[in-house]
Amino acid sequence: MTFAQRFALVLLAAFFLSSVITSLIALVSAPPLLRSRDRASAKEAGALALYRLMPAGAALALTALVLGPGYFEHEQRVEAEGSGVALFAMAAGGLVIMLWSGFRLARAVRRTAVLRRAWLAQAAPIDLPGAGMPAYALDLPFPLVAVLGIIRPTLFVSRVVLDTCSPAEMAAIVEHERAHVRRRDNAVRLLMDAAPDLLGPTCVPSAVAAAWHRAVEQRADDAAGRRFDLASALVKVARAAAATPALDLPASALYRGESAALIGDRVRRLVDGQTEARPARAAAIGAAAVAFGALVSAMALTGAASRAAHAVLEITVSRLP
Repeated sequence: MTFAQRFALVLLAAFFLSSVITSLIALVSAPPLLRSRDRASAKEAGALALYRLMPAGAALALTALVLGPGYFEHEQRVEAEGSGVALFAMAAGGLVIMLWSGFRLARAVRRTAVLRRAWLAQAAPIDLPGAGMPAYALDLPFPLVAVLGIIRPTLFVSRVVLDTCSPAEMAAIVEHERAHVRRRDNAVRLLMDAAPDLLGPTCVPSAVAAAWHRAVEQRADDAAGRRFDLASALVKVARAAAATPALDLPASALYRGESAALIGDRVRRLVDGQTEARPARAAAIGAAAVAFGALVSAMALTGAASRAAHAVLEITVSRLP
């Protein structure tokens, strides 16, 4: 086996080991989040996305900045050196994680593209002042208001919404959807869905996604200057959806068929002008991300850390079966 082949296996194995560690840390720290996912607030949106992306990001950073360079620098270029079963098994695990992530990413992109083409085929362009993006009307029974796409976002609105809501309410809806576009919520959703980690078989991804969705909707609500008009529009949209099935959308949407309690909370926040303080757990997640980033950067610049990384990988790939 050449050094290049061995190094490729080591990188995949290192990523697998890093993923095991970072995913376990995320899983152990998840219970408080799972218990309070129905109370997520607008100030937690960024922290929730960071929490979901940290296991994959940390594993990739450790592999690319510490473990990989350490092994490359200190390992002897021995052409005939073989590798044990453990290395191949862990490399296979790392490859599976990456391939599964790529599959989920491709599936989500394709689903969005198919839905976009289907809607455009039956849609009519409309002029929505202040939208800042192409807007189309759809003849759907569900009161849809959704933004599809990341690079070229497009706003789709059901005619039932256009017929039910006043011009002032539509202006508030447009402000809400514009906030999703400014925050790149569709891109964040895509990254969270395709994150390469080992949390997939657990309930953590769905719990974080639910909490994040609640938080980003509140954040977009807060970005609307016409709070009373948006509250009125939410009530009208929820009532119009009462007799239609909810939609599962890969996009930012004003309403997806959420429970009356969730819509009630949003309406009360808008009417009362409520803004929550940043929760302690959001600050803790941010601090943990900063601390880990500083640690990885310091390790990447330290010779001792490089040698230690090589020693860890050498033991793993050479002394195990």
